[in-house]
Amino acid sequence: MNCPRCQHENPRASRFCGACGSSLMQSVMCSRCGHANPAGQAFCNGCGQGLGEAAAPSTRDPRTHTPQHLAAKILQSKAALEGALAIGRDRQAGRRNEAMILPLLAEAHLAAGDPRAARETAERALTLARERGMRMAECAAQLAVGRTLLRSEGVRAQEAIDSALAEASSLVSETGAARYAPFIHLERAELARRVGEDTTRQRELSEAHRLFAEMGATARAERVAQELPATVSATPQIPSTNRS
Repeated sequence: MNCPRCQHENPRASRFCGACGSSLMQSVMCSRCGHANPAGQAFCNGCGQGLGEAAAPSTRDPRTHTPQHLAAKILQSKAALEGALAIGRDRQAGRRNEAMILPLLAEAHLAAGDPRAARETAERALTLARERGMRMAECAAQLAVGRTLLRSEGVRAQEAIDSALAEASSLVSETGAARYAPFIHLERAELARRVGEDTTRQRELSEAHRLFAEMGATARAERVAQELPATVSATPQIPSTNRS
């Protein structure tokens, strides 16, 4: 039995990987609420929705469900971040950067299809940022915690997700780390979608779209606009200051 996280070959009856400690028990992710259910169940423990045969395992090697070029980038990014952490822990400057690297590594774990590792990494990032008084790193970590909770626990963790995103938003105001603000709104929009609050979802998406456009992140703004009504689908243009 190969570990979906590190590919180490384990004895057939193993429940956890002998190389990295990851769970080897496959679970099925509910498409409605994101809850991870034991393989073989017909209905979700989190919301009661039928899981069906099409439901996919929640922990998979990205090469099995992602286009090849994207899977390669995900694995390369994850390996690079893990390498940076390993090197940095031996150096004082690297130890200071660890709190900023860990939220990025949590995102890489999510992209690689490992929400459990993503959540553990995000929580470690938050603990480290608080211990070292790094408020901007704490903002990134709170966002990562909210995102990984949403992907791993779904709506049953709504209170914890709301709390993490509220803390991240407060830290944006405190530190001026405006680059995180639109991503907070995107996570709130996704949570609203999962609980069926379409008005809230549209409001959060509109705010994320506005912030991306103001930042000049036109590609991201256009992707968000595709999920909005046609009235806000065009990315706002900055008025020209050229007078003739």
